[in-house]
Amino acid sequence: MPYDPPDSGLNLSVVDLARIVSDAGPPPWRVAVVASPAVRVVLLGMTPGTKTIPHYHPHAFETFQVVSGVVGLTIGTEPEHIVGPGSYLLASRGIVHGIRTPGPDAAVLMCTVTPNEDAADEQVDVPTD
Repeated sequence: MPYDPPDSGLNLSVVDLARIVSDAGPPPWRVAVVASPAVRVVLLGMTPGTKTIPHYHPHAFETFQVVSGVVGLTIGTEPEHIVGPGSYLLASRGIVHGIRTPGPDAAVLMCTVTPNEDAADEQVDVPTD
């Protein structure tokens, strides 16, 4: 998940997630809810069939909370976790992870990355050889 500069987040004391989802419309979309040097929190709308490239964050932890829909998360060498609303998952620093939306419905995830670094190697694609 790309870096979000501190002025790009909503950075509000209270956020209505349902309103963000409603205002954003059909996925795909991405809304930076919080952006600071310490943390970035992004609400992510994913269409059915979406699949991220497996990657890792050498300096950051990433968590995922499923707000709606169903997602498949691969974390390290664990079998894929197929999870729905209310699930919370952790990809520790340096652990390869990826997300997919198996469908048939869209999914909304709350993703948190800490720290929110603007470093060239903050998000590294995993070699495929």
